[in-house]
Amino acid sequence: MDSDGFVLLYAPEMKAAIYTGNGRMEVLEKPVPKPSSGEVLLAVGRVGICGSDLLIFQGGMSHRAGPGRILGHEMVAVVAETTVGGIVQAGDRVVVEPTVSCGHCRACRRGLTHVCQHLRFLGIDADGALQQFWAVPANRLHKVPDAILDDCAAMVEPLAVAVHDVHLGAVRAGETVAIIGGGPIGLLIALLAKRAGGKVVVLEINLHRLAFARQLGLDAWNPQERSSVKFLREFTDGVGADVVFEASGSVMGARLMTSLAAIRGRLIIVGIQGKKVPVDLFQVFYRELSVQGTRAYSSEDFKEAIRLISDEEINLSEFISHRYPLRDIQAAMELARSGTPVMKILIDLGSAG
Repeated sequence: MDSDGFVLLYAPEMKAAIYTGNGRMEVLEKPVPKPSSGEVLLAVGRVGICGSDLLIFQGGMSHRAGPGRILGHEMVAVVAETTVGGIVQAGDRVVVEPTVSCGHCRACRRGLTHVCQHLRFLGIDADGALQQFWAVPANRLHKVPDAILDDCAAMVEPLAVAVHDVHLGAVRAGETVAIIGGGPIGLLIALLAKRAGGKVVVLEINLHRLAFARQLGLDAWNPQERSSVKFLREFTDGVGADVVFEASGSVMGARLMTSLAAIRGRLIIVGIQGKKVPVDLFQVFYRELSVQGTRAYSSEDFKEAIRLISDEEINLSEFISHRYPLRDIQAAMELARSGTPVMKILIDLGSAG
């Protein structure tokens, strides 16, 4: 019991979803972890399935997350125990910023801890949130205001990605912004770019996501039905896009992005490419394009994401298409990779607030 009288009782065993390889997840009993010095024990409430989780599930990141790993990093939880005073207390609702930096490399010394040369990502390089209780470093926590529902709080992490990407893209009012890929990250980027005053268009081949983008009030079209280059030229009176976000992680997106940009346009690489892909570098030379990679987010991006949700400047509830209990994690992962109408899938491990 803490000073506020909060009590959380739990058994010594818990359930966790374990990636066992070959597209399989199993829910097993494990001991509840004991937080080490500087750590906090969390009672996990919701976990979102991310594109990187799906990539691991399909065997695409075996060098970092092989069989035996507990996945998950988009989440919301309640603090169950803490070994650290003053940062959080038992009963606080929190989200985890799942990057752990070394603090010593050149990037860290420059304050760029999210691109640490030895960065570890919780849920990929170490066990993640798909377990009823999760011990994490206290300094990776952000408190969540009571006004933010659990479902929306579980999407703080992907929104922080979009905040970071739009910041690096330096989107200005009146600029044309093209987003290749209408998944959750791509559409969050689109909404934030529109909020910044950009004239936004989304390219997406999945018909459900295409319809959802339009439902959000975004201009969107299918590049398989009409030439994206020709359409964008018409859309911009022959100029092209000032900013292009490649958020699909596809070969088609990598090939297409340089052709969409205006003179001195900015290319922002968001999607993870699982292998080497062809890129038309002549267009980079010919149009003096700038190419910017993006990786994760800073703590300030997390804080801004929480503020945007808390101030109701962006509505994330529309993105949530499915909820599954932990015992159905296999079905949830299979749905995520099926290509059927789906946006964000949440795993419910019990109410976090």
